[in-house]
Amino acid sequence: MRCLPTAEVFPPGNEPKILLAYFEKKHQGETTAEEALAATRKAELAALQERIDGYAECNAQTAQRLDFAYKVAALTPVIGLIAWGLAAYLVG
Repeated sequence: MRCLPTAEVFPPGNEPKILLAYFEKKHQGETTAEEALAATRKAELAALQERIDGYAECNAQTAQRLDFAYKVAALTPVIGLIAWGLAAYLVG
């Protein structure tokens, strides 16, 4: 039984120092500052999309678990009626 299940937590974004280090690494050599900035933006957008996909997958799993819990909760009265009917049959 899973009580208080945990899931992978994705960071909200890259820290500026990470982006700055990535920019400086790209700016070394033959690339211009504009090219390095464009590469940094592209990498940050790719990382953002990866985080969004991760959140979507996690939310889908949570939704499936909640849906199952709601279905089980909805069946609770049916189980009680079956038990009541069985008890009435056996007693009466």
